[in-house]
Amino acid sequence: MLHKKDTVTLIVNSFDHYKWRLLRGMIVGNYMKYFEPINMIKNYYGEKYAFEFAFLIHYASWLLIPAFFGMLVVIEMVR
Repeated sequence: MLHKKDTVTLIVNSFDHYKWRLLRGMIVGNYMKYFEPINMIKNYYGEKYAFEFAFLIHYASWLLIPAFFGMLVVIEMVR
C-alpha cells in the first residue's frame, strides 16, 4: 500500500507531541484529552492497528511503575 507521506508525518509529529502526556494519562486516567495520535492512526490505518497501538501504549505506561522501583533497587545495590 502506498502511503501519503504528509499524513504519516502528521501522525508522527502528533505522537511526538502527546507521547508523555498519553503515557501519564494511561496511568492517571485522563488519557482521552491526548488521544489525537490514536485517532489519527485509526483514520489512516484502521481500528485494528489503532487498538494494538493503544494497547502497547497502555502496557508501556504501566511498566514504567515497576521500572522505577527496579531502578531504585539497582541504584541501591551499586552503592
